[in-house]
Amino acid sequence: MSLAAMFDDGHTVDISELAGDESSLRGLVIERYAAVTIDNAPYALLRVHGITAEELEFATRKGSEALLKRLKARGVYPNTDIRRRSVI
Repeated sequence: MSLAAMFDDGHTVDISELAGDESSLRGLVIERYAAVTIDNAPYALLRVHGITAEELEFATRKGSEALLKRLKARGVYPNTDIRRRSVI
């Protein structure tokens, strides 16, 4: 995001202005995959999932954790497919 603001678990990003017409994905949801402290400094590995406009709106209303749970239940998680239909 910037040097002053960082992505973290549960953040969402609207990428609809950047996504091409051939993609059904219009957003991203960030998931913390792992975290570790090295020399008293925290570090994290983040997993970025592509999501549809409906899923982005759902994550905004219900939370990213609820969306990830749905993606897992539908067998979409952890893969991103630019042509898939929404799970909402």
